[in-house]
Amino acid sequence: LTEELKRENYAQYRLNYLLILSFAIGGAIRIFLYNFPSGSRLSNYLQQVEPIILTSLIFQARRVWKPALFGMLVFFLLYYLYYNTISTKQAVVGYEVAQEFWLTR
Repeated sequence: LTEELKRENYAQYRLNYLLILSFAIGGAIRIFLYNFPSGSRLSNYLQQVEPIILTSLIFQARRVWKPALFGMLVFFLLYYLYYNTISTKQAVVGYEVAQEFWLTR
């Protein structure tokens, strides 16, 4: 979000501003909802939007920054996967795969 981008391409500047703002608001809502028993599931659903927002910002970055930003995105995705499956299992307790989808039975 530079002044140069704001002067040259205001529509792109506005889109980037809205993406960053939605990322911040989504993170705040996720942290707030996680304190409630049923809110942990909802906060995990909101977590799926954050990598999409980051990816849309990566495509607009300079070529030099793209590998580092892509690495950061992969790190976020691996962290979310670890956090939602291995670290805290309370978010997935109570769910079961339907019989039609079992491969080993």
